[in-house]
Amino acid sequence: MFTYNQQKRFFNFLNGEEFTFPNRALLDMHLGPPQAFGAAAGPVSLMCIPDYLVGTLINGNSGLYQYIHNSKLQPLEMRIESESPPRIEFGIAGDRLHCEFECNSLDDLESMIFSIVFFYVPLLNLESLDPPVVICVSGSAGRTEFRWEHLRHMLPMNTTTEESLINHMSNSYKNLDLVGRECNRRLAVALSYFYVAARLLVVGQSRWEFMAECVLNLSKTLEILFGGTRDKTRTHLAALE
Repeated sequence: MFTYNQQKRFFNFLNGEEFTFPNRALLDMHLGPPQAFGAAAGPVSLMCIPDYLVGTLINGNSGLYQYIHNSKLQPLEMRIESESPPRIEFGIAGDRLHCEFECNSLDDLESMIFSIVFFYVPLLNLESLDPPVVICVSGSAGRTEFRWEHLRHMLPMNTTTEESLINHMSNSYKNLDLVGRECNRRLAVALSYFYVAARLLVVGQSRWEFMAECVLNLSKTLEILFGGTRDKTRTHLAALE
């Protein structure tokens, strides 16, 4: 999990002040979906509140459904303060998670962020019907205000033109008969695995949320097309050059 999810990030300083340690640190994490924390009204996919339920919205095209309520939950409130050092104040107010603690180093700060994002939020999911996600992480350490963000140079750029898109649509139609033939079922299955991999790149909270599953589907694509071993795959790919 962490191989793909722990992508390189940096602390974007918002007020020109850099870190000094030790210092008192405050983390402010925005959680979603807001409806699951009583921070907004609106449909939810799995959480049903019988006292407020007025209907169900079913999408006949996708098969997805949402429960419709006539009111929202009261904003959730929870606060815990550790009794032993180091003193940590931890709490949730609506869709905002706050954590205040004594921070001795940058490693301490990153360790606390990791533990909440990669451990606490998945633990919430064990008893939460609508899986929670961390939308953004910000905070302060002493006078330093920051956001925890992905490195800018990691953002991919894929360019295209209207002409190339039209050509792609035309070529796809020409290949439709090839994929649909019963003798080419392996090609159709490989295409399906590749399609799932492409979808996984765009449906997550980030491009890396389902990266492991994406790689698995790409591996299945190669396995279906060229055989079950790496040597077979290498041989067939070399023949295509």
